[in-house]
Amino acid sequence: MTGGTGTSDRYTLGIGLVVLSALVLSTLGIGLRHIEAASGWQILFYRSLSFTLTLALIVGVRSRGKLLSALISVGWKGVVVATLLAMGSTMMVFSMLNTTVANTTFVVSTTPFIAAALGWLILREAVAPSTCGLMGAAIGGIGLMLTDGLQGGGLAGVALAFGVALSAGLMLVMVRGSRDVDMIPALILAGLMTTVVTGFMAPSLDISSHDRWLSFGLGAGQYAIGFALLIAGTRFVPVAQVALLTLIEAVLGPVWVWLWVDETPSTYTLIGGAIVLSATLVQALLGLKSRPPASASDRTA
Repeated sequence: MTGGTGTSDRYTLGIGLVVLSALVLSTLGIGLRHIEAASGWQILFYRSLSFTLTLALIVGVRSRGKLLSALISVGWKGVVVATLLAMGSTMMVFSMLNTTVANTTFVVSTTPFIAAALGWLILREAVAPSTCGLMGAAIGGIGLMLTDGLQGGGLAGVALAFGVALSAGLMLVMVRGSRDVDMIPALILAGLMTTVVTGFMAPSLDISSHDRWLSFGLGAGQYAIGFALLIAGTRFVPVAQVALLTLIEAVLGPVWVWLWVDETPSTYTLIGGAIVLSATLVQALLGLKSRPPASASDRTA
């Protein structure tokens, strides 16, 4: 009885962490739209630098100063997760800089279907009928969004967004398949990779104070906190459900730029977004009402 309650509590916590991560991550577009002149490589350098330092501080405190041991503990799977995250975060920024926030977030919202397919293929993780039905509703909502979604142009940005969806799907599956490993230290590795690469790629690191501090904020706040919450929550929630819950980010991203920088979405976008958000909320409520069966890792925890 105690084991079942513990499993249910961890699942509930995981749902909350994933939803909160989606809310935080949805602010990237509005942050980028307030950049004055910095290039993508320059933004990524300062964003990744502050992200790395923030996560190093968090992990250092959690591990009681044993930061190096925490980094080593993630193993080869952690290196793969870090590489996927570094690639995805880089493509995400360049996608939004080359097309509308709506285009990027709508395409990235295909992540649930990629993750669900990979979760079944790699982990043999069954997808519940209710999740399949809600995914169907979400597909319909995304279809409405994309009715006008590509009118903003930027095919390069759209292609990069598909790359983000693929890397995110793979990352979610890797984390879910490594529930016995704390993958938060892997975020530091991702930050280090991105910082080094963008430091070489940036034409110069001399940017305005406004752009520098905004990039720092995107790294320490939006990026570090958002992905730390996502990685933590994914350990307790099935891949398909995590991916569906993160659709909140796809809905709210265009809303923030609509409200604050007048990047106005169409009527189809609003209707489709409402459908996607409704499916996400229903899935979360259904998950909270049902107790997932204890996995082998849960039973031995």
